[in-house]
Amino acid sequence: MIRFFFSLVLFALNFSSTASARVFNFADLNVSSYLRGAGGTAYFGNDAFGNAGGSGATYSEGVLYQFSGEFGFSFELSSMTARLGFEMHRPQHLTNYEAKNSGGTTLYYVDSDIISYSPTLTFEIPLSKSQTTKSYTFLGAGYAYVTMKNQITFTSAGTSAYSLADFIEDTKGQTIFGIAGWGFETLMVDNVTFGMEFGYRYMEVYRMVHKAASTNFLGSSAEGSAVKNTGGTDRFLNLSQPFMSFVFRFYI
Repeated sequence: MIRFFFSLVLFALNFSSTASARVFNFADLNVSSYLRGAGGTAYFGNDAFGNAGGSGATYSEGVLYQFSGEFGFSFELSSMTARLGFEMHRPQHLTNYEAKNSGGTTLYYVDSDIISYSPTLTFEIPLSKSQTTKSYTFLGAGYAYVTMKNQITFTSAGTSAYSLADFIEDTKGQTIFGIAGWGFETLMVDNVTFGMEFGYRYMEVYRMVHKAASTNFLGSSAEGSAVKNTGGTDRFLNLSQPFMSFVFRFYI
């Protein structure tokens, strides 16, 4: 995703260089397209699978970071800027992640992947503005469609311990999230600006359902049934995070 994001930036910069030269002034600008990439820490660790894992299995730290990419358009209003975009958010993809017993023997491997897609709306309230530089606070929200896929692959020790075949938990959920923070923007070249943002994302997924039937550590799960933990509670994902983002805007 990072490689794709920077490819888009390079393409847009090359395209903008063909535009006619003009004096840049924020006061004269109304519409822009933008590309935004963000990253930050993660809070949920092993919660995607650890609370519904095999009896006696232990894990290490789990997911440590999350990234997102967004593109869209921004519009200058009378006293603020509105950004209308589409975002893909993805926590760290865990592959060949070991679950071990108390003796250190690997019981199974986990491949865990979470992705969300969201339409977003963000408002920027200016704090200061010159001809080529401005700072602002921002407040935004989005509606996220979240998918979570956990693939369990047993070792011979795990097969003996649990008497299960390899399986996949393919699940989905939806949630509303919010972001807030501070940012700045400055002219980079021609009609292109560069900005940085520092903020916080509040995003919690309280309920997910199975996209397909499966047999897992908790028994049989039907398509459309709620994804549960070992104790019978709903599987919960806290995708909240502090983040830092880079924003490129291409003014029309």
